[in-house]
Amino acid sequence: MVRPELTDRVPGGFGSRIAQLETEYFEVESPTIGGRLGISVSLPSGYDPDWPAIPVVYALDAQWQGGLYEKMHRGLTGPEGMRAVAPFLQVNIGYVDEQIDALALRNRDLVPPGEPMPDFMRDYIGETFASEELAHQFAVLMENPHADRFLDFLEGELHPHIREHYAVGDEGAGVFGFSYGGLFALYASMHARTLTRFGAASPGILVPDSTVFDAYREFAARAGDSGVREQTVLLTLGTGEVFGPLPMYHQLAVENIRFFSLVRSRPVPGYSLTAQIVQGEDHETGCVDAYRLFARTCYPRTA
Repeated sequence: MVRPELTDRVPGGFGSRIAQLETEYFEVESPTIGGRLGISVSLPSGYDPDWPAIPVVYALDAQWQGGLYEKMHRGLTGPEGMRAVAPFLQVNIGYVDEQIDALALRNRDLVPPGEPMPDFMRDYIGETFASEELAHQFAVLMENPHADRFLDFLEGELHPHIREHYAVGDEGAGVFGFSYGGLFALYASMHARTLTRFGAASPGILVPDSTVFDAYREFAARAGDSGVREQTVLLTLGTGEVFGPLPMYHQLAVENIRFFSLVRSRPVPGYSLTAQIVQGEDHETGCVDAYRLFARTCYPRTA
């Protein structure tokens, strides 16, 4: 995501919008999460503000993949798409805080409360960050994650603002995330009040006692025989995660298969979870293919 300089920043709330071709950008200071985020709104091909309400998708980690997702979004909703999807607005969410590394901020926002830190994470921190200060920030936020607050931000702050300014509604609202973003998508699928379509790409389930297992059991118990409103969840993994050289991703693949098996063994009426393998891709390269699968699975064009 290209971040233009804003000429009218405000200390709180939503900043002014800047139009860039088919994309609009603004920043928001969220009291719910206690931080500032950069928001890039990608308009579907042929977008008309007088359209009847269309769905909206919130795509995470725009500081890295926002430009890729925007390109795919325009192609998939455009007139040349061989496997086009139904029009949807895409809201790409990224980090603009220059004092804290985005990897650390993701821990704060995308990891469920109480999620255990994997044993290998300490070594990862030491290898990843050049300074002790950044390593400390990562560890502190990893030990005190708040995906619950980030979900409240999405549904209680950002979504009402997007709904007010664009031709979108609640119907079909979704979220797409990769790695810890995928973990957040799974968490949201069991706790969301508005979102109903979830792209969980290579979810970062890295420990056998991940909170998502008990969360699903509690979700299933709450739903009972009556079930839940219709929800579509797509879980994807890359072949490189399953069969590649890194044990960390073998563990991720195993735990995701365990989660898939749990859902299959305790189905909840209305909660539709499907899984697909991204052929020939690993954890670093599979996000674009996973995004395309999500868009085509959750927003198929029917006419």
